[in-house]
Amino acid sequence: MSVLSIADNLRGLPPYGTDLSAFLLIAVTCLFIAWCFKRSRSAVDQRLPPGSYGLLPFIGETFPFLLDGPKYTRTRIEKYGPVFRSHLLLEPIVVVSGAQHVNTILATDDVIQLSFRSTKLLFGDSGFYSMNGEPHRMLNRSLRSAFTPTVMASLIQPMQNIVRERLHGWTKLGLIQGCEASKDIAITAANQLILGLDFKGAEFEKLKSCFSDYSDAFFSFPYDIPGFAFRRKVLINPSLDGFSILHTLLSTNSNLDQSDDSLTTRQVQDIALEMLYASQETLASSFCTLLMQLAENPRVLNDLRAELATNDIGPNDILDYKTLKSLPFLNDVMKEMLRYAPPIGGGLRKAVKDVEIAGYVIPAGWRILFSIEGTHKLCKYNGDVETFDPYRWKKLRVEDPHHSSRFDFIPFGAGNRTCVGQDYAKDLIKVFLLEISRCIDWQMVNGMPDIASCPIPLPRDGLPLSVKPFDMKKFKEIHESSNLASEA
Repeated sequence: MSVLSIADNLRGLPPYGTDLSAFLLIAVTCLFIAWCFKRSRSAVDQRLPPGSYGLLPFIGETFPFLLDGPKYTRTRIEKYGPVFRSHLLLEPIVVVSGAQHVNTILATDDVIQLSFRSTKLLFGDSGFYSMNGEPHRMLNRSLRSAFTPTVMASLIQPMQNIVRERLHGWTKLGLIQGCEASKDIAITAANQLILGLDFKGAEFEKLKSCFSDYSDAFFSFPYDIPGFAFRRKVLINPSLDGFSILHTLLSTNSNLDQSDDSLTTRQVQDIALEMLYASQETLASSFCTLLMQLAENPRVLNDLRAELATNDIGPNDILDYKTLKSLPFLNDVMKEMLRYAPPIGGGLRKAVKDVEIAGYVIPAGWRILFSIEGTHKLCKYNGDVETFDPYRWKKLRVEDPHHSSRFDFIPFGAGNRTCVGQDYAKDLIKVFLLEISRCIDWQMVNGMPDIASCPIPLPRDGLPLSVKPFDMKKFKEIHESSNLASEA
């Protein structure tokens, strides 16, 4: 191409100054929009709690939150205080800890329950935890009628049978994986006692596998993107559809009242699926914490056994509701476990109006995460809150007999969203705690393990345990002889 032809082509282009003017106009417009956004954001930020949105767009502080939730909460409380802002799971959010502030969030009508997208996709739109307002209140009343003291009293002996059968299997094996063994107990109890089913063998293993996949998908990125856990575990695996699983399960349950039209079949299935998942994961976490902490604190385990011996509970005595209620130290150990390592780290809410809290404002539409773990660590209990110490509760009863823990001890939530099945969970935990105290001795093969905090606190190494039978009869005889000697 000649120089003249190039010059001819250039003559057909707009003048250079026109292009520059257009570029400058676009640049100035973009800068003005950015300035307006920053100014409006600054105006909002002046009313928001202190905090940080993180360095990564959209992602924010999601990674440190998912990798170690308790550490994330603790370090930011130390830096910003009990109410701070952040950016988690693609959304701006305010994290709230402390009894007074949690009370503010849970007591106001300006905040509603909010579920993760994965929760709705996995458990259905009609699930209990996806509801708000009057539908939730009606369903809450219906579900609570299934967990009355009379019903719970009738479940103690079946709980005992399930736990003892599994513990006997542990001693025969000698070496077990504590996490899987704990899940076995939790899901067996849920199937038999909540759904009235009794799956064994291959059916039981298939059900466990399905719920393991649900757990993996629960906190994954909930979109149909190749390579992501949610797609691998749910969208390409039809056996994980909640309707398909529970249609099969509930169709075999002769106790299901087909004439009751207060709940649709789909609602029953969604609710049952939620209860199965919640009971398996959270109770397994609680069992693992007890196994770890009692192995690490032999004095506590010895005092538990002493309480059983003092109350004349032998190695094979049948348990009942009254017995469980008559063991204060057993209850203190359970309570300390729930304080020290709550299986659920917090609850998600959404502000439907601007909410004032601690002198700040949470704008309408923002997400709110109330931290159970953070609240427990902020409250003024006796002793070091970072230490597993069941003895703190007796001291607290003596020093402050009128102490109310409505919002400073909230392992099952608080307010009108308190966990419906908390009595079932507490009774099963106490039965498990009592039976491991009098039936087995165990040691952690690898010592105290690291804990994966998301979505449920569980040992990263699976908690390998060396297990052998414990002679409660001999312990009881030695304890009684010791008491007689001390009285002489």
